[in-house]
Amino acid sequence: MSEEQLQGTAMPEQDSGDEVKKDFKGLLGSIRKFLSELLEIRSNTDAVATKESIIADIPFKGHTSWILICSIFIASIGLNANSTAVVIGAMLISPLMGPILGMGLSLAINDIDTLRRSLKNFGVMVVLSVITAFLFFYLFPLRDESSELLARTKPDIRDVLIAFFGGLALVIARAKKGTIASVIFGVAIATALMPPLCTVGFGLAIGKPWYAAGAMYLFTINTIFIGLATFLVIKFLRFPMVRYANSHRRRLIARIASITGILVMIPAGFTFYKVFQESLFNKQAQEFLKETIEMYQFNGAGRYVDNLTKIEYNDGKTPLIELVCMGDELIPDNVVNTWRTQKNQYSRLKDADLHIIQGGKDDSEEKFNYVSELYEKNKAELLNKDEQIKMLKEEVSHLSKNAEKQIPFKEISAEARANYENLAEMGFSYQISTDFKKLDTVPVFSIKWKEGIRSPQKEADAKKMLVWLKLRLQDSTLVVKEVE
Repeated sequence: MSEEQLQGTAMPEQDSGDEVKKDFKGLLGSIRKFLSELLEIRSNTDAVATKESIIADIPFKGHTSWILICSIFIASIGLNANSTAVVIGAMLISPLMGPILGMGLSLAINDIDTLRRSLKNFGVMVVLSVITAFLFFYLFPLRDESSELLARTKPDIRDVLIAFFGGLALVIARAKKGTIASVIFGVAIATALMPPLCTVGFGLAIGKPWYAAGAMYLFTINTIFIGLATFLVIKFLRFPMVRYANSHRRRLIARIASITGILVMIPAGFTFYKVFQESLFNKQAQEFLKETIEMYQFNGAGRYVDNLTKIEYNDGKTPLIELVCMGDELIPDNVVNTWRTQKNQYSRLKDADLHIIQGGKDDSEEKFNYVSELYEKNKAELLNKDEQIKMLKEEVSHLSKNAEKQIPFKEISAEARANYENLAEMGFSYQISTDFKKLDTVPVFSIKWKEGIRSPQKEADAKKMLVWLKLRLQDSTLVVKEVE
């Protein structure tokens, strides 16, 4: 075959490869175009209207002040009554978001005047909210520490992420031509700016400043990350910078805005790192508990009360893992030492202090307080499904031991032996079953026939015995079971 013919036969393969490359590039282009149309937001952004709307929400006086006071009262009542629905309603009417968005916007576009007004109104907002909540909880006679209130005293990694992504969603919605009101309402609920401020007032009113400090920390986290999200979105959308006639003043303001932005990001990054570390600690602590105390089998009356487990990260101090066990049975020291060794195998639990409070050692006030807390706060959860199963097993064992006292088993077994010559063994017990709506107790006779007896004969004798026992004991619920 000539060289030309060889080249001619190779050409189709080369053409095929070029076509595949061309098709692949076309596919990538189509995907890029699809993603661009799907995720691109700059073309549908109204920078001027967005800026005007955010600046219009910054002032905090007149009607806005009264709306805030009313929403704070509503939120305080909802937190006091432990009503999530009421708290959500209060967040929907709260005007807290305006100054925070104003701070993020002003830093992004170097608008020092807007930044100054935002900070001023933000300060007024915080002070007015805390005073209102303080007065409510100080004067209101019912000041229980509800779960809704206590949930606002200690932030975790989820609060940081909610604040950041909630801020992103809010600014993106505000930047869109034709603002998406439902998104704004949803972000107001998700970021939950108002409940922490109410909890600050609650902590001050009842004389527990650590409640107020934790709630203010949570509010600060929400504020910082909403402002940071606003700053990033405005920068991404390339909003026009504020121009100043004086070039020296323009450079000075740009420098101040940049420094302020960095100062805000530093605590934001530190807070995220700190909360993230605490979340990792809590995760390893939960894994440690699953492999130790939750698998431990008490032989007697001991019991692990998981509702009272205390896991404290204690940043800067010794972390704590505290377990509570009730009952007279004590966990042996060698088991506890083994758990401490297992704890040290977790990288984030090495420095943690494992403290086990056990019942039966003494009648100290600490033990009494734990029992009282268990009864008051967890009595609705004591008989959960697992506890019901455990209770039923114990009851079956107890009834089986005392069954002979409840029916004349000795007489019944003697009569059965006389009437059924093929009977080899006979037993009795109460079987307790439940569908978790009601309990049923069924008397059960178990019988065993002699070897060599045919199945038809066994079935006939079993039916006759069932009829006889129901008449003899006057119990229609009685059951006869054959055992091998």
